[in-house]
Amino acid sequence: MKTDLDFKSFYHEQLLPELDVVEKKRFSILIQLAITSVIVLGFFGAYAYTFAIIWQAPLMLALYIPTFGFVLLAAYKTFDIIIKNTSFYDYFKKNIIFKTILYMNPAMRYDKKYFISKDQFFNSEIFKEEKVKYKGDDYVVGNLEEDVTIEFSELHIKYVDKDLIKEKKTETMFLGIFYKARLPFIFPINFVIEPLNFSSEIEKGILYKTGIIEFDSKFQIRILKKNHDYNPSLVLTDEFLNGIVKFSEKFLNEVHISFVENNIYAAIHHDKELFEPLVFSSNKKFDLIHMHYQDLSFPINLIKNVIINQALEELAA
Repeated sequence: MKTDLDFKSFYHEQLLPELDVVEKKRFSILIQLAITSVIVLGFFGAYAYTFAIIWQAPLMLALYIPTFGFVLLAAYKTFDIIIKNTSFYDYFKKNIIFKTILYMNPAMRYDKKYFISKDQFFNSEIFKEEKVKYKGDDYVVGNLEEDVTIEFSELHIKYVDKDLIKEKKTETMFLGIFYKARLPFIFPINFVIEPLNFSSEIEKGILYKTGIIEFDSKFQIRILKKNHDYNPSLVLTDEFLNGIVKFSEKFLNEVHISFVENNIYAAIHHDKELFEPLVFSSNKKFDLIHMHYQDLSFPINLIKNVIINQALEELAA
C-alpha cells in the first residue's frame, strides 16, 4: 500500500510542474477580474458623483446602492459559472485530480460530466428515497481486483418538497463523494454504518452495538438482514471500524458505509464542491492536494484492503 511519503514524492515529481501551469492560469483570471472590477467601480463612482454632487440627490444615491450590490452579486455568480467552464478548471481536474487517481490505480477511467445514478444512490439504503433535484460530475470507474469494480463521483442532491426543507432546515440531502464497489459474491450480512442517531432518516434495520466505545459514541450500525447465526464481527472487525473513526476525526467529514447484496457503498459529506481549484489563493500547497488524495483514497483502501484482502474467505464461506 502506498504511504504518505510515497505520495509526497509523487507530488514533487509529477504534480508540482502541473501546479505551476495552474497558477499561471489562475493569475490570468485574477487579472481579468481586477480589470472588470475597476470598470464596474468606475461606473459606480461616476453615477455616485452624479447623484450626490451634480444632481444633489442623495436619496437617489441611497436607492442606487442596494441595486449596485445586487448587480455585484449577480456579476460574481456569473463570473463563478464562467471560470468553471474555462481551461483553468479542466486543467486542474485532468492534470492534478485525475493524475492523482491514476497514481492510486492506473486502471481507472474519468468522465467529468457523468455521475453515479439516482437508482444506485438510493439502493445503498443509506438515505430515504425522496423527490430530489439530482446532479453530479467527476465520474471515475475502474477495477480494484479482477472481479471487483469500483465507481465514484461527486453528487449534489437537493430536496424539492418545501415542507420537507422546512422540517429539515436544509435543502441539501447530500453533497460530497459517493462510492460503489461491486464484488463477485453476495454478502451474508447487509448493514449500514452511519453517524449516531441518524435513524430518523430511515428506520429500516436493527441497531447493532460493536462494544468499541470510541466507535459506538460516534456511529451506529443498522443490520438490514443476515444469514442465520452469521457473526457480524467477521466483517465488522476492530481494524475496519477504527479506520472509519480515524478518518472522521481527522477530516471531520460525515461518513456513511453500507453493504447491500454484493455491493459496498460509501458516502462522504462535504460542505462545498470538491476537486476544484482555488481562485483567490494558491493551489500550490501540499496539504491542499493531500486532502484531495485522502478523500479519494480512504474508501478505496477501506474496500480493497479491509474487505477484499482480509475478509474475502469469511464472506465467501
